[in-house]
Amino acid sequence: MINFKKGPALSLGQSDKVAKPASGEAIEAGHVVRIASNGEASLGVSETPAADLLGFAITDVTDGDAIESGKIGVYLLDGATIVETDKAVGAINSTNYPIGAAVTASEAGLVAVASEGDRVIGQVEGIRNLPSVEVVNGRKIQGTRAFLGVKLSA
Repeated sequence: MINFKKGPALSLGQSDKVAKPASGEAIEAGHVVRIASNGEASLGVSETPAADLLGFAITDVTDGDAIESGKIGVYLLDGATIVETDKAVGAINSTNYPIGAAVTASEAGLVAVASEGDRVIGQVEGIRNLPSVEVVNGRKIQGTRAFLGVKLSA
């Protein structure tokens, strides 16, 4: 899931790019995706992440509009927006994601704390629990889920 907390992207109609998901990619809203020169979106970073055009998927590939059009919306790194996502490596808590820590994207499209040499996509702005549909014992219930706030880099 994805939530826009602050910045110019507060309209659900806004996306910087519309891209066709690469074959077999199970992209969900909140995943970090790269857009190739052929216009296809794939999960995460490539082997040469410095050259990747990266952004956050706004829609799931299984959403009706994505199925109908064959495309998903992508919000590119802009240096101004705070995006909240539940797509992270490991549990989203202050131990794993301290405030101000630089973050990167994994090859699976998940946000992770950056190591030296990684392409930084932003920094941890905060963590909060937001309403979410959860599955408990096979039933969907209203619950909460931890979201990682990322202040995007340009």
